[in-house]
Amino acid sequence: MFVIALLNVDWYRFKELLPQSKKILKIYHHAETPAIINIQHRRKPEISDRCNIRRKKHLNCRQLFEVATDTHSKKFKGFFPENPAPFDCTLDELVKDCSKLRSLHGYEDKPVSQGELNFPLAFAIKMHTNSHQVERLLRTIYRPHNFYCIHVDSKASNETYEQMAKVVRCLTNVVLVPKRYNVVYASYRLVLVEFNCMQLSVDSGVKWKYYINLTGQEYMLKTNLEIVEILKLFNGTNDIESQIFWIKWRHRHYYKIKNNKMHNTKKKLPAFKSDITIYKGSAYGMFSREFVDFILNDDVIQPIYDWLKNTFSPEECIWATLNLLPFAPGGYKGFFTSHDNNTHPSKSINWMWDQPKVKCYGKFVRFICIFGTGDLPWLRSRYEVAANKFYEEDDPVVLDCLEEWLNNKTYSSSLEELDWKFYKNLPQVKYSQSLKPFQKTRKYLETLKADWLKTHRVLFAD
Repeated sequence: MFVIALLNVDWYRFKELLPQSKKILKIYHHAETPAIINIQHRRKPEISDRCNIRRKKHLNCRQLFEVATDTHSKKFKGFFPENPAPFDCTLDELVKDCSKLRSLHGYEDKPVSQGELNFPLAFAIKMHTNSHQVERLLRTIYRPHNFYCIHVDSKASNETYEQMAKVVRCLTNVVLVPKRYNVVYASYRLVLVEFNCMQLSVDSGVKWKYYINLTGQEYMLKTNLEIVEILKLFNGTNDIESQIFWIKWRHRHYYKIKNNKMHNTKKKLPAFKSDITIYKGSAYGMFSREFVDFILNDDVIQPIYDWLKNTFSPEECIWATLNLLPFAPGGYKGFFTSHDNNTHPSKSINWMWDQPKVKCYGKFVRFICIFGTGDLPWLRSRYEVAANKFYEEDDPVVLDCLEEWLNNKTYSSSLEELDWKFYKNLPQVKYSQSLKPFQKTRKYLETLKADWLKTHRVLFAD
């Protein structure tokens, strides 16, 4: 047995130096990282090495993270052999044996600090395709003490649903939403699915601190430890994008689902019966536990949702509007947060209108960059927790390298790449720090609501 003490180790280099014999490795961390980690290296599994998610030998990810280049250029092709190794084995092969799935795909051996155990998270994933890509996302964010909710769109194939159901059966803290919705783009069903996952998360018995919603075509840019440390700075405040609502046509008429699309009925939609300001934001964010309880239980939510569900893209308005109510737990006032001003760390997105300041090395679909391998240097530099979006079938290399990078940070428990100055200067964090403890209590927020209702009684009028 070998015992090796490492300080700020370069994990790439260290893995290359490890002997292949069975050993126990103890990693001692620098002062800012918690808890000693014990990793037991097991014998080579019976299933082919194709199934192992460890570093792909045919890639040179270190160089790819340093070079932003077109994936079709001659310079790029020099990073790979002419006949690269197979990308992965099939889920159908792995889910036949849950212990092999958990072992080979890293569900069991990720180090977890006491700080992470004391700060569990809830994740929700909405998916409609590619179970392999979703399972890659799941194994990256998975920790036994967290909670995970997955909704498989009814448009997904039966094969996709069955593959995910088999994966979920292997993991006790992951659930599928029992009812599968046909989630139409820009419709209220996006919100409906979120309500379902929020309720399942609350009912799970896990005392999670924050709820983070994702899509199946996203991937993480931060480890679980990094996310926890970032959210500790938020201290109960939400990260929800918000700005003045300016797309007026979305709220002028009733919109209904017709032939799997949002259809403008041309019937005029009356203005909301209260003078609540409707804001625009993102469907995705990081929601405090108290804010999720508020969404599910407060009586002001239903009339707001009932009106918004008749509009185009209500998922882009509901969280922003609720978060800016004066009595919303974890909410804030006096400022907006958004992708445009780099104050929405939940999601990294490269919109077409971000050009030419930021180049997309993949392709654009619905004005969003589908990231390619050439985007790796930019992705590594980002402050956000996750990036949207990726098509594994188009470019698996970008995901291979991001997964390797995150695994290296996870197993070394590194926090060195976090820019603490950026997070501490976020307006949400500064606002949270400015509040006195009593201003975050339920009793105080209820007094704010009582005052608010004096001018909004019409909200509950018959």
